[in-house]
Amino acid sequence: MFSRQSATSGCKGAKKPEQNVKLAPHPSSACGERRKIAWIVHSPTPYKTPFFTLLAARPELDVRFFFLYWDDPQRAWKQDAFPGGNLKVLPGLSFRGRADEKERVHFGLSIIKELREGRFGLAVICGYNHPTLLFALFYCLFSGLPFILQGESHVVQQRHPLKKALKRWFLFPLLRRARAAFATGTKAADYWVEAGIPREKIFILSNTPDIEFFIAASDAARARREQIRESLGLNGRLTGVFVGRFVAVKGVEVLLRALALLPQSKRPQLLLVGDGPLKPTYERIINTHNLPVRFVGFQQKAQLPELYAAADFFALPSLSEPWGVVVNEAMACALPVLLSDQVGAAYDLLEDGRNGFMVRAGDIGAWSKALCAMMDMTTAELERMGATSREIVRPWNHEANVKNVLECVKLVCSP
Repeated sequence: MFSRQSATSGCKGAKKPEQNVKLAPHPSSACGERRKIAWIVHSPTPYKTPFFTLLAARPELDVRFFFLYWDDPQRAWKQDAFPGGNLKVLPGLSFRGRADEKERVHFGLSIIKELREGRFGLAVICGYNHPTLLFALFYCLFSGLPFILQGESHVVQQRHPLKKALKRWFLFPLLRRARAAFATGTKAADYWVEAGIPREKIFILSNTPDIEFFIAASDAARARREQIRESLGLNGRLTGVFVGRFVAVKGVEVLLRALALLPQSKRPQLLLVGDGPLKPTYERIINTHNLPVRFVGFQQKAQLPELYAAADFFALPSLSEPWGVVVNEAMACALPVLLSDQVGAAYDLLEDGRNGFMVRAGDIGAWSKALCAMMDMTTAELERMGATSREIVRPWNHEANVKNVLECVKLVCSP
């Protein structure tokens, strides 16, 4: 059965988003001078560009961005213009990881030269899943350059006991030498605590899109909701939407098989937004069970609000998901959400029973019951849930992230 227990969101010590954050125009530097920071990150994904733009504009910070890749090899995103000229794509070797997701692993020793010659006062290292990021970590450890870690891993993720033991014995002793850490949410903060970083030194740096864009664009699209639904081939039946890659970890097959368990009269329509290697598998399941599912293909950010506006609820059945930015998008577009218990965002953005439901990952029966529960709701109940979603997600914005970065830098620079 799908869970109706409220998701925990009380991460004591971690600096959470605040409503209507206002940043001071010209605050003094936390360290008495402009702090030069090396920000080392995988790639400038489009939803992070507004955050990087705000961060680069802060007068008390001199941020230099180092990317392993300019594009993201797993997605067909169109990269927006990047703020200023303080960026560099690091040269290095890359090779493929898991073939189903077309991941690349970056191996670039050049980051050591950049950190050594850049005269930085602080480094922010976003993860440790690439050799290049580990090179940056080891340089900081041996040179004494203060560093802050940023990560998405959370304590809900299922890990092999051997992997957990290796992390505890070999990795965590290195990570706990960070001056502070950024976490995407409550469960990611718990992961840093498990690694040995004090909770008072953990700050929320959420994965979030431009919330106000999705609010405004989806509200505008709702005025044309019926025309949009008609163009998508939807009838008047309740409609759910999934947005993401068609790979096993996203759990779409679980969602489809859950839909197939329901009688025809209890089946909501589904929009599948995205693409990937498992599309033929999904098509076979849909055809075999005559499911009311529409493929929309991959869509850029500008097209997503119309698709959210055409739907009545959002579903993310991932078997593993560090956060899930699409959850923020859907909630900003005023949709109730069905989230698996492996989605990191669920523990901060889902108030079980108020704006959606948490469902056990991989449990086809539980997902079938959750879909049925959505079908049994009235329009007014769905709208109340959607309004609650928007209210919850609105403070999780880029301005709040910048505020937390400034507070973290102030803490790190304090005597």
